[in-house]
Amino acid sequence: MKFTSAINTIYFIVVITTLSCSATDVKENGDRQTKNMFKIPEGKFIYGCSGELCEESKKNGKELYLGDFYIDKHEVTVDEYMKYDEHWEKSHKHYMSIFRDGPSPCNIQTVRNEGIESRTGHPVNCITWLGASNYCKWAGKRLPTEHEWEKAARGTDGRPYPWGEEKPDLERAVLKENTFNEVSREKKKGVANYRVCKKEKGNSPYGLCDMIGNVSEWVLSAQGEKKDDVHVKRGGSSMTWGQDRGTKVKGIKVWTRLIHEISYATPFDGFRCAWSEDDYNLKLLPKDEN
Repeated sequence: MKFTSAINTIYFIVVITTLSCSATDVKENGDRQTKNMFKIPEGKFIYGCSGELCEESKKNGKELYLGDFYIDKHEVTVDEYMKYDEHWEKSHKHYMSIFRDGPSPCNIQTVRNEGIESRTGHPVNCITWLGASNYCKWAGKRLPTEHEWEKAARGTDGRPYPWGEEKPDLERAVLKENTFNEVSREKKKGVANYRVCKKEKGNSPYGLCDMIGNVSEWVLSAQGEKKDDVHVKRGGSSMTWGQDRGTKVKGIKVWTRLIHEISYATPFDGFRCAWSEDDYNLKLLPKDEN
């Protein structure tokens, strides 16, 4: 119980400080917020399960208005995260020592991208929600809400994938077939992702990379009644893209929600950051939608 209370306290502090990143940070930190970020213009878009690939019983698509915001072009890379790690003199660990009922695979060096020179351009993985939130705050940003993430991934025409209607393939997304081939070719154990932005044909309408596949991405949104310790991930990873439920065609879509505890980290988890001048979008954080 004491451990749970401590986690809840940490969560409360992180959320409050994360939500406070707004226009004030621009004045203090100059252009750091918007460097390598794309601006998503204000306006309406279709949010949620919709279209021919969504079963009738699961359709919950609705038109939603968002204010404009910025979001990272790609997932935070090892190279970028290392600057944060060095800033804190590695006084913390962002990966778990225990994974479910045994040792975490994130404690295996060949599984973590961090610390392997050839993977500095890969997305940083083995990141908890708290670790992702802390990084974004340090960078003068925050995690995107899942409303923001989904609009950045699908645009305004209601498409099921960032690139359109076509099913995922190896030219558009980093899937397990990609990473297995890389392991075979380079004889590296543990590689489950690619360098960011290697699949340009799969970019979103706004030019964002890897919104489906590569690593799953933590977002700011919580999961209903369990919001103290459970948060949402979007986009799926190279290994989880085929686990979607309630669709006519198997596979992760832009509307798919994955949920995990805030202390949960795997080799397939990463994140990207967002920023906005005001808090309009933050007021739309969703409740439990399952």
